[in-house]
Amino acid sequence: MADTKEKLHDEFVVTMDGLHDGWSALLAADPQFFKAGLTLASVPRRKQHLSLKDQAMIGLSVNAAATHLYRPGIKAHIAAARKEGATIDEVLEVVELTSTLGIHACNIGVPLLVETKDVVGAPTPRKGALSPKMKELVYCAFDTAATHLYVPGLKLHMKNALGYGATPQEILEVMEIATLLSLQTAHETVPMIAELYGA
Repeated sequence: MADTKEKLHDEFVVTMDGLHDGWSALLAADPQFFKAGLTLASVPRRKQHLSLKDQAMIGLSVNAAATHLYRPGIKAHIAAARKEGATIDEVLEVVELTSTLGIHACNIGVPLLVETKDVVGAPTPRKGALSPKMKELVYCAFDTAATHLYVPGLKLHMKNALGYGATPQEILEVMEIATLLSLQTAHETVPMIAELYGA
């Protein structure tokens, strides 16, 4: 069993970089589930329709969205983006774009309040560190995340991303990255189980 855990640990480090506490606890508690999670998490890494830097920034958007705010994931994706050459301006712009998620309260609510008026578009940060395509992919990331699932925004930003030259494979990879937030159920819970059961 120790050999299996060591091999899985090494496979993770080679494929995904370093483990945070959630991954480590999952490996200790259930290597089989850990392996399944690693298989899911490594799909975008194997395909690489998006660069590793862009994948890290998409992961940052999903984890930093107000509907999720998963701190270990935020830190891990900032570190990965930095390692892949992302500038501080690029990382900050991902966070600023992701911070526009709250406008969906108005996008949904205002039309219901005043059905005959047009809704003013969402505020968009005016920095230029990210390409227009990457900005649209960031919007797609938090709109498609299970914690938000904002269909009108996702459809609009997919269309915009395609218009800026994104491929369907790149957009699909954004969705694959967004699905990884489901693993965080185990990442947050298994360390608590181990602590309380003394395992």
